[in-house]
This record gives sequence, structure tokens and C-alpha cells, in this order.
Amino acid sequence: MTTAIVLVDVERTAMPHFGEELAAVEGVAEAMSVSGEWDFVAIVRVEETGRLSNLVSGEIGGLPGVLRTHTMVAFETFTD
Repeated sequence: MTTAIVLVDVERTAMPHFGEELAAVEGVAEAMSVSGEWDFVAIVRVEETGRLSNLVSGEIGGLPGVLRTHTMVAFETFTD
């Protein structure tokens, strides 16, 4: 299982409904609105690493209102 943390910056007009759309993407285990430079964080879990590229660039990046994303792939998980 591959886990990635995806930071998402969205247009202000997309803010009210974006969290629900992000959470509905298959492979997104958690979706959160956050403060700071980024607007949302998605915790993504996929069985095959090859799926990650399409999920982030195609599916999350293709959601209406997305301005940019930043992805960090986890090497190890220390909690349950």
C-alpha cells in the first residue's frame, strides 16, 4: 500500500463544495480543509504506486477549481 499526502490549492469559488468532491475521489482516504498556504489536504492510499500519478494529476488535479497540487509520498508510517 502506498500512502501520499496531497496539498491542494483551489479557487475561492470552489471552496464551499470542494471538500466533498475531493473526498469522493476513489483512493482518497481522508480529505480536510486547512489553514495556511494550502486550502485542502488529502490522504491518499493506493494499492499500486503506478495508480498514484493518475489519481493526483488526473483525478484530483482535474477537479473543478484546482489551481495547483503538491504531493508527498510517505516512506514509512509510525502510527496505526
